[in-house]
Amino acid sequence: QKSGCIFAGYSVEGTLAKQVCVQRPNEIVRQDGKSVPLAMSIEEISFSAHSDFAQTRDFIDVTEVNNVVLVHGDHNNVRKLKDRLTEEFKHKKLQVYTPKNTDTVRIKFVHENIVKVMGKVANEYPRPNQVLKGILVSKDFQHTIVDPEDIGTYTNLQLGAVRNTIIVPLNRDYSLRQILLHLHKYFLSFSSQDIVVENDEVEVVAKEITAASETAAQGQQPQHFIVIHLSPEVQLSIERPADGTTTIREVSVTWTTSKYADLIADATVVALLHLYAPPRTQVAAEIEDDVFRIKCMHQMLTQYFTGVHLDMASPTFTFMYMGEKVKIMAPLMVECSNADVKHKVSNILRRIFLTLYPLPIADEGCCC
Repeated sequence: QKSGCIFAGYSVEGTLAKQVCVQRPNEIVRQDGKSVPLAMSIEEISFSAHSDFAQTRDFIDVTEVNNVVLVHGDHNNVRKLKDRLTEEFKHKKLQVYTPKNTDTVRIKFVHENIVKVMGKVANEYPRPNQVLKGILVSKDFQHTIVDPEDIGTYTNLQLGAVRNTIIVPLNRDYSLRQILLHLHKYFLSFSSQDIVVENDEVEVVAKEITAASETAAQGQQPQHFIVIHLSPEVQLSIERPADGTTTIREVSVTWTTSKYADLIADATVVALLHLYAPPRTQVAAEIEDDVFRIKCMHQMLTQYFTGVHLDMASPTFTFMYMGEKVKIMAPLMVECSNADVKHKVSNILRRIFLTLYPLPIADEGCCC
């Protein structure tokens, strides 16, 4: 009878404290389910440090937030506070959330990042809505856009290159002249600084390398290679036979990985593999090659578009794309009433064309 209990804060609905403070029962039920008499006195004194409406309103006004989550208090009082805050800040469309326990609140935040533009990318002042092309490097919440060639200059990252080599063994005897003339069927031209084909003679102006020191140190005869530059990144390496004959036994294709170099290297390997085919007459070979390429183009087009119809008599390809009728007249003519569709199809067609027809070699790369 002389004991008492003072509740110095808010009591949550559904708790024993709330039941005792509001109902003042004569007995309570313990956690073990046993009922015991409530003999002590009960007092409720608020020592709450929570802000009232005015303080909450002023805090929102100073911080200029757009979202407020009310997570504490009686449900009815929380709802009333939400209504008052929504009315108070209706000019800024304040979002007020009142989730229950275990409810999920999803808030979308939109923020701007400051990005530094350095090196070649910053050579020209950007125009409104211009898309900047470069590598985005982020570290410690600092963002920088640089040209791929400037990564080593303006960042701590190190640049690397993937070097590839494919060795193509030949199934019968070929001379250097035969191999180069064969490649000339697939490439419109070699660089005049590398290869000159004139009067049935082949002059290799490209550097001649000696693979060297280790074999020479061991008393073995050095290996001599003829290196032909098909492009700035793709080289064809042909070993000169050590026995003095002119027979070529294998050809190596070496290149530094890039979108353009991979295309040239693949085309070179395919061209070398065609040396395995039995000899054909010139006219029959040209006709068969054209038919084969048109069929290959049809197969490649079906990888991008559905319902591609091939008319071999023309030859033409027709199909529907993005609701528009498209007509292709081999190899590169595209007809379509929609300019955007025509542009997209033309870009894809150029990539297909460059894998099937002779490739122009230029320092600036291909048009794709």
